[in-house]
Amino acid sequence: MKRYFFIFALLSLLATAGCSRNIGVSGRVTFPDGSPLTQGFVIFESGPYQVFGRIDESGNYRMGEDRSGQGIKPGEYNVRISAQSGGGSDGAPLVRYVAVKYENTATSGLVCSVQGKTVFDMTVEKP
Repeated sequence: MKRYFFIFALLSLLATAGCSRNIGVSGRVTFPDGSPLTQGFVIFESGPYQVFGRIDESGNYRMGEDRSGQGIKPGEYNVRISAQSGGGSDGAPLVRYVAVKYENTATSGLVCSVQGKTVFDMTVEKP
């Protein structure tokens, strides 16, 4: 009887561990005048865990969706935005598309709590 209980307990534990629920997060990044940020990345960070979503030409993003359609883990996230071009070894000047404060979670002021399917729209300032 102990053997069956052990097998049942082990299977229950494996089923629970395999069902970590990831959640879809999406949103739109715009400027105060309503125009969209048309490129870059939105990055959600919680400790060492980071997930990013590409910003499209309409300002929309989807967070953490990989080929399997997975979202991100539930939790509290500090958010930053990386939207720049140039500045490489080719001598092209660095061009920022959002204010520098959004490049760092300590200064962005953006925080998102993810518990269920989440829409997190952001209004950001231009450089």
